[in-house]
Amino acid sequence: GKGFGMVFYTQQTCLPSWAAWAAAVLFPFAAYSRNMGSCQMLVWLNIATLIGTVVIPLGYYAVNGTEDVVVKGSVVRAVAHLSFAGVLSALSTYTFGMTSQFMLMEIISEMKDPMELPKAYAGISAPFQLGMFILAGIGGYLYMGNKVTGMMNENLPFGVSFQIAAICMFTHMLISYLIKGVVFCKSIHKAVDFDYSMSSDERIRSWLGWVTAVASTLAVSWVLANIVPFFGDAVDLLGASLTPFSCWLLPIAMFVRHWYDSGDRRPHVSALEWLVIALEVGLSLVLMIFGTISVLQTIRQDWNSYGSPFECHCEGLWNTCECSSDHPGMSQVCEGLDFSNQSIQYP
Repeated sequence: GKGFGMVFYTQQTCLPSWAAWAAAVLFPFAAYSRNMGSCQMLVWLNIATLIGTVVIPLGYYAVNGTEDVVVKGSVVRAVAHLSFAGVLSALSTYTFGMTSQFMLMEIISEMKDPMELPKAYAGISAPFQLGMFILAGIGGYLYMGNKVTGMMNENLPFGVSFQIAAICMFTHMLISYLIKGVVFCKSIHKAVDFDYSMSSDERIRSWLGWVTAVASTLAVSWVLANIVPFFGDAVDLLGASLTPFSCWLLPIAMFVRHWYDSGDRRPHVSALEWLVIALEVGLSLVLMIFGTISVLQTIRQDWNSYGSPFECHCEGLWNTCECSSDHPGMSQVCEGLDFSNQSIQYP
């Protein structure tokens, strides 16, 4: 929703409404896609838009400089002090972006040659994602300094570059939701109406069950997105709470149970591998407990600063001083104006 609003920043529409528009745009694609490979072209579009989300802001900074967008007092340090909360936040973000265990079974089931998964995932997909994370993190830090906040495309002045980067982000997130939503909605469909849940089933009841699962998931997602309307906080919350459990702890628990039940046929696991597994379990628990607490505290602070769930939340969406006086490039326009006692109401 926020990406949609950033594209049309001159339209003074509140965030919950933009989120509803985004859900409406996504619904036809999600209702049609009963398999992850239904729209293979979207995978390449997803890659292109991810690259655009990162490269466009960096290109803008390189060409136009950052004098008008960098936060005053922001500096670049080769080695900076690490805080416990900062490390947890970074781990949450990386966990959300890099883990995909909950989708791998679905990916394997649709591959022509499942034995190619290690090459496709560990050799191509994961290094590409990590490379984009590193480029965005280090590149953004070198240009914007240690006081930068939010996503990279949010730190562009209102204009064409801001809109193009927002289109890339908006498209990338919708496609990512579509891919992950296929797995989630298929699980719901199987749980509710197993006999009619096959993706190849063309009967009316099967399609109605699928469309109902998709519509219900979108509706719940809209509610959750407006409960935590700050994108970065939502990513950190998912990365700290649900992702370690579903992508680390559950696979480890299933492997250990398989290893225990296999008896003489159990696979060999070296002491070093058991140590790595134990460290991963420890990291998961720390992230789930302390990371979730830290993110919830940040969300509470953001609610106090920008408003409660389902409010307008026009910060960075409207090119007005009432909403975006702190947005890059707006300082000269809004200099000397005080909007601290004004509240934004739905139009």
